[in-house]
Amino acid sequence: MFRKISHGALRTVAENYVWKRVLIIVFLVGLALMCYLHSLFHCAHVHWALPLVVQHNGSFTECVGTIGQLIQNYQYAVHPEEEDFPLAFSILLHEDLSRAIRLISAIYRPHNYYCIHVDRKTPVDYSVALQNVASCLGSNVHIVPDEQRVNVQWGTLSVLEPELICARYLLNAHKKWKYWINLTGQEFPLRTNWELVRALQAFDGINLVERIYSRRNLERFPPSNYLNLSRIKKQWFPVDEFSRHALF
Repeated sequence: MFRKISHGALRTVAENYVWKRVLIIVFLVGLALMCYLHSLFHCAHVHWALPLVVQHNGSFTECVGTIGQLIQNYQYAVHPEEEDFPLAFSILLHEDLSRAIRLISAIYRPHNYYCIHVDRKTPVDYSVALQNVASCLGSNVHIVPDEQRVNVQWGTLSVLEPELICARYLLNAHKKWKYWINLTGQEFPLRTNWELVRALQAFDGINLVERIYSRRNLERFPPSNYLNLSRIKKQWFPVDEFSRHALF
């Protein structure tokens, strides 16, 4: 009923099992290392190519070498449904040029419209590079001119001003877009443009605006410095009841 297995056979089976697990682990570690090196090389290639944007002033070679390669890597096919539903984007940038170019390359479509605002505090090379990026992509990418750029200070009205500048431009320059989406340089899309279009079509013209209730996050606001004025109650003049009602 039971078959006896020698100690040597058990040892051989155990050793084979251990070696199989070791080989699987080595394979997975090697695969992860290859993926890491590939992404590192790709990011380094993009980063090394970025100075060309500043030096060559948007020449054809520079466009193909940087922006063209990035857009080709995404390889998004444009569906006719997307072309019939163009979108408008405003992007607020202030740092990390390589990340900004990667974001623009990921969301760019020839039928969409883009307004890019660069913080006034950023270096000159940064805005020059983005001007060259816009010239590479086409007339549907607009960089806010230097005289309109805002020195953005977090927590103040200056955070809203670039959005209003881009909204005014997009409304005046382009009339065909269906929805306006505002982004910053620290965001990146998790869905394709077509998926975004289909989701917005379901809204059927309804806006999606974030709201913060007035009584939430009260600890973020400093204590009030307003004076608490109260009315002092005065006694009536010593007159009889009939006269008091007649006078007051």
